[in-house]
Amino acid sequence: MPVLFDEIVEPGTLILMSLETNLATQHAVPECGDDSMGLSGSIVWRAVHQVVSQQDLAKKMANTEKGRGKRAAEKAEREAKKAREE
Repeated sequence: MPVLFDEIVEPGTLILMSLETNLATQHAVPECGDDSMGLSGSIVWRAVHQVVSQQDLAKKMANTEKGRGKRAAEKAEREAKKAREE
């Protein structure tokens, strides 16, 4: 992967990128050999593009839980069948 950015930046510097750019690049803060640098971190902003009513959210959550339960039951059955065959 080619290097797109390789500079030392001052504390508080904003490096802004789109979601697409973030997903398409590898990025990290390099390790330093001493403890003089202190802690570092990132602040991430998110934008809401879709508003869901509480009723619709409750339905979506119920469907998710139902699917999880179904997949867990199918997995348990596969594992039990495999144990019986051994």
